[in-house]
Amino acid sequence: MDPKAELAKQFLMLADDDLRLSELIMGDSEPICWAAAFHAQQCAEKALKGLLTFHNVRAGKTHDIGNLLKLSLSVVPDL
Repeated sequence: MDPKAELAKQFLMLADDDLRLSELIMGDSEPICWAAAFHAQQCAEKALKGLLTFHNVRAGKTHDIGNLLKLSLSVVPDL
């Protein structure tokens, strides 16, 4: 597999893990909301980084979802 596609796939798999963790936390009888929110943020960040990686857009080391979304709109305008 193309190394770029493999890295994008890894980002998306990690994003899926974070989403699942967030859902598990919120499904608990006493959910820890800050932890669910953290994993939801991580999911969004990793999904956007996967998208950008697939499209050869370098985001650098950032956790700024607003910036990642802005970069993502350059390759998927309807996002």
